[in-house]
Amino acid sequence: MPLVAKCALSDAAGVLGIGDMIEADFTTAAGKGQADHPGILVQPRVEHGTPRTALLTAATRAQLLVVSARGRGGIRDMSLGSVAVALLHRARCPVCTV
Repeated sequence: MPLVAKCALSDAAGVLGIGDMIEADFTTAAGKGQADHPGILVQPRVEHGTPRTALLTAATRAQLLVVSARGRGGIRDMSLGSVAVALLHRARCPVCTV
């Protein structure tokens, strides 16, 4: 069973111009994870759109979602980020926040 790693890029129009850099960093991190744990098949997947939409779509086929508890939003002291909250309420599979 592979570990599917998702990266959602919401900069669809390239407004911020950092999509390529984020995708490269994500691919590097996924490759390092594969090298560090050769017994686990890591399949990196980059999608365009919001993280919430990409992960809720992935949840329809997943056995488990593992997501960061805190995102990059503007509210600093939140215990859970908005994407994690949405996934906990709407995902069709178990969600683990770390």
